[in-house]
Amino acid sequence: VHDAFVRKWFDYLSFALSGLDAAHTQAAPVAYTMGDLHKRGALLDYPMGGMGALVDALVDGLERHGGTLRVKRRVESFVLEEEGNGARCRG
Repeated sequence: VHDAFVRKWFDYLSFALSGLDAAHTQAAPVAYTMGDLHKRGALLDYPMGGMGALVDALVDGLERHGGTLRVKRRVESFVLEEEGNGARCRG
């Protein structure tokens, strides 16, 4: 691919799928997604309110179910029990 815009589009799409640029992302997921995006009637949707609104909704759901979001903490272990799941954090 020689077109600069197309190269940037593939890098963006690859990053959205894998967190890596196109050079470091497997081709199959990118090809599948490109096929999906270019079908008749396909849409590329974004969350209303942006990605911040998505994060806010996830935190709201966590807190409504008794959870607490802790940031900048090292996770020491994950707790998977019938009564409740979570993570033990240092600090």
